[in-house]
Amino acid sequence: MTRTSGSNILATPCCRASVTTPAYSSLNFSAQEYWTDGGNVFSLAPLDGGLRHCTCGSYFLLSQAEFVARIPKPKPPAPVGWESKKDTWWSRLIGQPTRQSILANYDTRLPSEIDAREKSRPPPAAAVTGEQTVELVRGYDKALKGNADLRVKGIDSDVLATARRRCWRIWNNPFRDLYR
Repeated sequence: MTRTSGSNILATPCCRASVTTPAYSSLNFSAQEYWTDGGNVFSLAPLDGGLRHCTCGSYFLLSQAEFVARIPKPKPPAPVGWESKKDTWWSRLIGQPTRQSILANYDTRLPSEIDAREKSRPPPAAAVTGEQTVELVRGYDKALKGNADLRVKGIDSDVLATARRRCWRIWNNPFRDLYR
């Protein structure tokens, strides 16, 4: 089972904007189908190469972003009226949570405080769709026409390689459908 243990806050390499990504505590790499080009169907793990779109308009890889902090997984809100709860032997016998277990396992802040904290969280890193990947590769190919030096054009070779790999998989999808 793929599980998350919270979120990671990352600073993008282009404009240092803050974005969040899931912090995985375990990954399940099983999938329904595996293909020789690296494509898979119904995978439980994110195997997209980490290509993301920044708010400033540029593209980056998650491996290029700088780790800033980790936000732990939020606890569920405490039950209503937990402050006036009495710990008696009868309530423990029937399995009701005690005050100590509520303080340890639930978020006891006011709902307004919880909402304010969630609103202050940075947005998630925007995954690149298949159409955006194809447009990115076509744009890079137009920029590279006549000049093979990537550094002169300001193009990141790792982003280009990941985008081309994803395009290869996207263009193989009709074959996968036909083969099935």
